Amino acid sequence: MKIFSGKGASLFILLAAISFITASADSLARIFLLIPAGLYKIFDLSFEVLYDIFVVGAAYSYIEDAIMMTVSSLIGPKILATLKVFYKRAENSNQNIIMRENV
Repeated sequence: MKIFSGKGASLFILLAAISFITASADSLARIFLLIPAGLYKIFDLSFEVLYDIFVVGAAYSYIEDAIMMTVSSLIGPKILATLKVFYKRAENSNQNIIMRENV
């Protein structure tokens, strides 16, 4: 595959890094909303239940990160290539409009 050679390899690494960072940011946001913001009080959770949620969530977080990195690495390059095609088409059509206006 093209994504594993040349410039594609850096795209592959970039997509994996972005996926990992966004999944980690999502987990951290949930943690900070649950404890410091007091969201656990709204749900009426006891300390024991909260502890169990964190233990299960810690294991699930790694699985979520792996799934997200895998899916974005497989689908991401195709989406970016499609967006690049649409961007070039839009850019060419804008240039044609500008050329027609100047004539």
